[in-house]
Amino acid sequence: MRRGGLQRLHTKPVNMDELVRVVQTSVGGKTELADSPGEASATARVDFARSAIQSTLPMDDPEIRELIAEFAATIPERIDAIEKALNMMDYNTIANLAHALKGAGGTAGFQCLTDVSLRIEESAAERHAEGIGGMLHELRSINERIVV
Repeated sequence: MRRGGLQRLHTKPVNMDELVRVVQTSVGGKTELADSPGEASATARVDFARSAIQSTLPMDDPEIRELIAEFAATIPERIDAIEKALNMMDYNTIANLAHALKGAGGTAGFQCLTDVSLRIEESAAERHAEGIGGMLHELRSINERIVV
């Protein structure tokens, strides 16, 4: 991105807080920095919470679109399975299910699923139930916004 003679390069994976800050700064908007890494400003959260999420794969290919639709249809039951394991405090199962969703989400072109699933997997390793509960809520929100 070029602004004021400066060029900024960003690597993958994309840090959403940094992306929001750079875009807001570039278009002259108010920038609210997050209090901690991974915590977007309230304004940014509202904007992203309403936005549709689409796969980064070529959805104009009918076969890929069908595969993505089939995957998307499995997301609610995957989330439910993680929640069931959480209710049973079965951290190994939580980690395994989150790991599977992380890989499948990435393969299907949904980095947002990969990011949250990785955090769930890490929280399961630390046996942090409260954090996992919040991330399950985040997964459900993401699922509601997925458009195939």
